Amino acid sequence: LLAGVILAGRTAAPAVQIPPKATSTWTPPAPSPSPAPATPEPSPTPACTETRGTIVRTAYPGAVVEADVPVIAYLPPCYASEERRYAVLIALHGYPYDETHWEELGLLAAAESAGGSGGLAPLIIVLPRQPEPLFRHTDGGPGSYEQELLDGLVPFLEASYRTAPHPDSWTLAGISRGGVWALEIGLRHPEVFDSDVKLEATRVTR
Repeated sequence: LLAGVILAGRTAAPAVQIPPKATSTWTPPAPSPSPAPATPEPSPTPACTETRGTIVRTAYPGAVVEADVPVIAYLPPCYASEERRYAVLIALHGYPYDETHWEELGLLAAAESAGGSGGLAPLIIVLPRQPEPLFRHTDGGPGSYEQELLDGLVPFLEASYRTAPHPDSWTLAGISRGGVWALEIGLRHPEVFDSDVKLEATRVTR
């Protein structure tokens, strides 16, 4: 009976509500943007230190004569490593010589020496052969050496080398019979040659 009383007098403890565990979702961190690769600075082009030019012995297809015409071209120091365009000097030989006449007279050596000392701007020097019978037996106009030079040599030089495009960058010179041709062609074609030089020309007027 006592046990029953004790049991009867015990009050039931209220139930404790345990809240459910909060669920969480893991979100990965946003990736950090990668820094843009640095643009490499262009390395400076080293200054050319060449002191000697290049002599090219070649030939061009004749425009009047049906044969290749020999020509010597002198390219100034640093021509191969630069992209600039150059003034042109065409020097015509005398009779009875060929394209080596001016070379034997020392023109190329003098130009290289003057260029090395700063006394002459770099330029392309061209020593063409004046083929017979055009050299001595024509007097200008169609079918003459004038046409050969204008329609054969000049286009070949423009296509083969970095020549300056303006007439004030082209000079025509000559000695002896070549001086006559330089005078005649230069005076007739100022649209091609801004200046001409004659040396010991055997004839001045026609």
